[in-house]
Amino acid sequence: MLYFFFRFFIRIFLKVFCRLKVEGLENLPQSGPLIIVANHSSYLDPLAVSCSIPRKIYWMVLEPIYRLWWLNWFFRGSSAFPAGIENWSIGSIRQALATLKKGKIVGIFPEGGRSLSGKLGQMKPGAIVLSLKSGAPVLPIGIQGAFNSYPSGRLLPRPYPIKVCIGTILPVRSVKKLDKETFNS
Repeated sequence: MLYFFFRFFIRIFLKVFCRLKVEGLENLPQSGPLIIVANHSSYLDPLAVSCSIPRKIYWMVLEPIYRLWWLNWFFRGSSAFPAGIENWSIGSIRQALATLKKGKIVGIFPEGGRSLSGKLGQMKPGAIVLSLKSGAPVLPIGIQGAFNSYPSGRLLPRPYPIKVCIGTILPVRSVKKLDKETFNS
């Protein structure tokens, strides 16, 4: 319930302050399990994606960030769950698989964290493993402008247009390798 409450107000902020635009919404399945993978260069990224997708996204959040006392209430209220930095815990994998089994969306930043330079980093295999284990397809999403609005080290975001580009579904059988080329296309 809190997820949709937060999303309502954050969407207004992003639409007005950052002129949030969404492309490719027709590529989003209306139902069924789905793994969303997106580039991550700003704290605005999960907010921009969540405000662009009408379905609820259950985000995997790096455990040290998830455990921050001043953010933990927000993550719990928005149904996010913790994931380890280097190796996902068995608990986070089980939680992701259970969420997918219920036909929900799991959101992952496959680089394993936020890019401090704004450039796309090396992808980790977590999304592919989840896709192969669950049978859920992968939906790549590109986020443009969030780094310019709210880069690492900046106290507050500045007005800058943000665009969320929703790619085409990658069926499980084609999800063998998730690299920069696949992600950028």
